[in-house]
Amino acid sequence: MANQASQTGLTSLLIGRIYTGGSRWLVMVAILFFSVSFMIIGFFAFSSTVESSFYTTNLEKAFKEGDGKRVELCLDALMALEPDNPSIRLQFAMFLESQKRFPEAAALLDGLASLDDEYQGFDQAHLIIAKRLLSVAKKGSELKLNDYESKNSELKSKAVKHLVRALAGNPKNIEARADLAETLLETGQINQAIPQAIAVVSLRPELCVRLARILVPTQKQKALDLLALAEAPLRAKLKQNPGNEELVRAVADINVLQTKYLEAMELLSAALAANQSDSLRQDLGSAIAFQMGAILNKPNPDLGEYLALLKKGLDIDPTNPLILQRMEDGLKMGNEAANAINSKLEELLAKGLVPDLVHLLLGTEAHRKSRPDLARVHFELAYQANPKLPNVCNNLAWYLSNESPRDLKRALELSAQAVIMDPSNPQFRETRGQIHVLMGQWKEAIVDLEYALSKLGSMKSIHLGLATSYRQLGDTKLTEIHQGQADKQKDLNLPTVPKIRKTGS
Repeated sequence: MANQASQTGLTSLLIGRIYTGGSRWLVMVAILFFSVSFMIIGFFAFSSTVESSFYTTNLEKAFKEGDGKRVELCLDALMALEPDNPSIRLQFAMFLESQKRFPEAAALLDGLASLDDEYQGFDQAHLIIAKRLLSVAKKGSELKLNDYESKNSELKSKAVKHLVRALAGNPKNIEARADLAETLLETGQINQAIPQAIAVVSLRPELCVRLARILVPTQKQKALDLLALAEAPLRAKLKQNPGNEELVRAVADINVLQTKYLEAMELLSAALAANQSDSLRQDLGSAIAFQMGAILNKPNPDLGEYLALLKKGLDIDPTNPLILQRMEDGLKMGNEAANAINSKLEELLAKGLVPDLVHLLLGTEAHRKSRPDLARVHFELAYQANPKLPNVCNNLAWYLSNESPRDLKRALELSAQAVIMDPSNPQFRETRGQIHVLMGQWKEAIVDLEYALSKLGSMKSIHLGLATSYRQLGDTKLTEIHQGQADKQKDLNLPTVPKIRKTGS
């Protein structure tokens, strides 16, 4: 603009002198000066264009030849020639990202994809920034750095904003949409993740499988619809890359969710034979456990088939909580099954494997056989092996409060520990409520027992605890109501034995 203004000024001066009859030599000097200025300006403009073209051509060649040094040299030169060109800035940032020079890339991206600016910026710039934020969050999770959970939440939230901006700038950026779906899924925003995952099912069908697994308990039909969308592209990807562990596990997940447990076992067994992966081993153990459950759910369970699967499952993944849970279920099949399962449990103990869960199972079986002394020993040993299992805390608390020698103080502490670990579990609340009754803590007992009643329904033990508590507080009407309900119920007087769940270990 300055050069153009200079030219305009010279032209005006020249014309003015001619029309005012100025001296001929002065007019000639002005013409000469104007011509030289125009030539110089034109030369530099042409020279700059030629230089940019030269470096652009060489940049393309350097990329094709994989010459990183020449690529950087050309980009550096183009940045100097065209410092305000955002496309060159983005290209340079992407190159630096590929070289894992992340801080330098971030410096170039600053301004191209700012969240503070209403301008959408470059969708690819937003995508790169989002990927970098997600990478840092993943590293924090793996290393478990101080306060990593809250920091990761903040990083992922910011990444989501960049991905949304990327899609606003370019709705066809399928990679940004896939990353958005995955991040929403990881942050628990399931409803928002579903449409994004469906939109990229051809690229990442695994996301639909992960969503389906979450939705099965509450929205089974929606889960099955997602599986139907994901199955064909997922199997196609697996056919092209049969050794890909992630794809194998995702297809096996589909089989499990469709209750095709034998197909899942076959697929995972073949993959495990080729690659001894812990993840494949755990998935295969779980698939075996599901098949064991299917056998137990038949009207006349085949004990031989069940025990064969039990042996296979324990050989593959002896610490799998689902297999141990199926063992607990199998203890109810009769003496033959119980004896075989007890033998397997003793083998696990002899090998020092999962003593917490094994003692929990042995304690449960001793309780069923009316051996409170042995049950208490096993629950105590389970607690010593792993004090972070809420089931163990709950069951030991029951025995400490109901069997001699009693220790109500410790029982309350253990029961409270179980409730803290799983506050919504009504069985744990009932155990603590009954301990409050034994300790004469009537108001605390009522709070826990009424919660348990609302979730578990009418039970004699709960009504008796509430009747006792209200009687001590002087409420005769509620005492009569709960006592009347208690008289109608049969009380099994058993401790709560929740399903096995490996927690906090």
